[in-house]
Amino acid sequence: MGSGVTPEERATVLRSAGWQQGSVLLEEDVEGLLLPPAHPTLPCQPGDWFVVISHTCDVLQRDLKKEPEVEILRLTCNRPSDATTAALQGAQHPLYIQLERTLQGVKLYGCIHERARVPRERLENRKPDGTRMLSMEDTRVLAKWIGHRYIRAAYPDAFNDRLRPMLSQLKQFWKSNSKKLRAVYCVFAYGEGVELPADEPYDVEFLLVHSSALLTSDAQRVVAAFEALWTSCWYVSITATSRLDRDFTLRDMDRYTRWDLDHLSFADPQDGSRPSISADYP
Repeated sequence: MGSGVTPEERATVLRSAGWQQGSVLLEEDVEGLLLPPAHPTLPCQPGDWFVVISHTCDVLQRDLKKEPEVEILRLTCNRPSDATTAALQGAQHPLYIQLERTLQGVKLYGCIHERARVPRERLENRKPDGTRMLSMEDTRVLAKWIGHRYIRAAYPDAFNDRLRPMLSQLKQFWKSNSKKLRAVYCVFAYGEGVELPADEPYDVEFLLVHSSALLTSDAQRVVAAFEALWTSCWYVSITATSRLDRDFTLRDMDRYTRWDLDHLSFADPQDGSRPSISADYP
């Protein structure tokens, strides 16, 4: 098939073949679609999965001009060496993801940078792999992880710099309470993107969201432990409260942004562009 295919035929052919978000390329199709010279920098090893990550509506779009390409992500059985197990779980890491619910029971890892685009019309004469498939849940998690990379909050460099001395403590808090909390949200008094002078404090309100499985008394202890961490953080003033996940509303989502350690992006301390914050900051 090719340019002579009508829009209605194209959608029917792609749908009948089984192409959708989460489809896996057949191994024999990888060479022709993804390997050099088409994509000279995309790694490929035996056992890799190349998964369609474009939305199903875009994959089946009738008009090639509207959606001329599909995006493919490489998944591998090799765990990334520079990512901790805890960071990989729950699609929390901004660069890497771990998928565990493939229908074949294979544990897979992906890197956000190992993506490629393929002309969508080149799928018309091909079918996805019928022996290797992502589960619906893994497909949903994968799509959410990719989208989250572009919608996650970007906090001020001056704020991030002030967190440097307590970063290890924050990581330990995350590790100790990851099963108790659903998420941590925050709102900045001056707006999340405002860079403040070194002698002006950030006022931040945190909301620790948990399920009903966590008793109120235990939630209060988690909040107290969280607040205690910040006593050593110079020029950051925080308040923290807990809230049941069922009480977290759409209005709250408009006011708060989700706060994760992976959202922190530190400037190079050697570039001299921003003041560094030391443990003995006045």
